[in-house]
Amino acid sequence: MTGKLLIVDDEGAIRTLLKEVLEGEGYSVRTAPDAFEALDMIRSFDFDLVLTDIKMPGMSGLELIREVSKFKEDVIFLIITGYASLDSARDDEKDDVLLELRHLTDQFEPRHPRHLDVSED
Repeated sequence: MTGKLLIVDDEGAIRTLLKEVLEGEGYSVRTAPDAFEALDMIRSFDFDLVLTDIKMPGMSGLELIREVSKFKEDVIFLIITGYASLDSARDDEKDDVLLELRHLTDQFEPRHPRHLDVSED
């Protein structure tokens, strides 16, 4: 069984690249150009993981997470961004989701990249 992923990004080239790479790894991938379309898709389908950009026109990735959490608590999000840090990507200093993310990232200091094998035997 392959994982079902949703990629949400307003940049078409990023969506296409991620889709091709992840499908090449055996995942079932859908894409959305904005958070509004992603919200509709999440209401209609069960995804194992949602990869979302932070900054998008109309509704940010952080707002998407907040909206989805109102009706689906089991959705896992992975935030992707072209910004150098969460501070430079923030929408609002008082944003609870962003503050929680900043707390989590402060706890980790990756020293060496490594490949993790998450395939099932």
